[in-house]
Amino acid sequence: MTFVETHPFHDEHPIPEGTRTLVVGTAPPPRFGNPNCAEEGAHPLDFHFFYGSGKNRFWQFMNTIAKSFNTPLPGDKAPAAEYQAAACKFLVGHGIWMKDVLQTYERRPECSSLDKDMVAPKLQHLTDFLRVFDEHRQIERIAFTAEVAARWTFQSLNELELHQRYKQTITNRKSASGPEQSDASSECAKFAARFMTPIVTAEISGRRIEFFQLPSPSLSSFPSKGVTDDCLTTIYKRVLFAC
Repeated sequence: MTFVETHPFHDEHPIPEGTRTLVVGTAPPPRFGNPNCAEEGAHPLDFHFFYGSGKNRFWQFMNTIAKSFNTPLPGDKAPAAEYQAAACKFLVGHGIWMKDVLQTYERRPECSSLDKDMVAPKLQHLTDFLRVFDEHRQIERIAFTAEVAARWTFQSLNELELHQRYKQTITNRKSASGPEQSDASSECAKFAARFMTPIVTAEISGRRIEFFQLPSPSLSSFPSKGVTDDCLTTIYKRVLFAC
């Protein structure tokens, strides 16, 4: 029997008041929540927060965005606690926070960090997003960092038809053909077009909510050839900061 993990950040870092944009993933790597995997994939830049794996590019993107707002985050040599505090302040200042879809979960193999190795969750193991939307009335935008996170979120919301629309739109965007590309900037524009607008919008909890799909920040997920980290950062800034 595999170890049942409890999400390590949800209780410690609840959604702040004033959050308008919620970033939704699946769960952090097992070393953050399973003592049997504490050394599996450990990285010197790890810190105890959402996307806190030193191998994840999310905070690399945020570092660049923070600099563009003239509010740079601490450098790599800063203590983890200092970086975490600055990261939280930066997010709160822009009405952004995180809430993964899984509350409790199992993996097979136990120490795999891949979403495909998550045991399919039951409804009671998912974050209750209806409650989240009721308690945080200013949330107006959801940005998924994994397609499986979208599927389980719509399962939590009991919005299976909405999930079908979501899947179809993603499929259409992936298969859409465009003109031949001749340079990196045009390749980025073609790639980014899949992410810049909502996949679906819906009336939930008495208000309109937009759902976006971000490119995965995981190093195990590689975008199209010619799509740089600068291109991915542009997508994250546009979707999360609406600019």
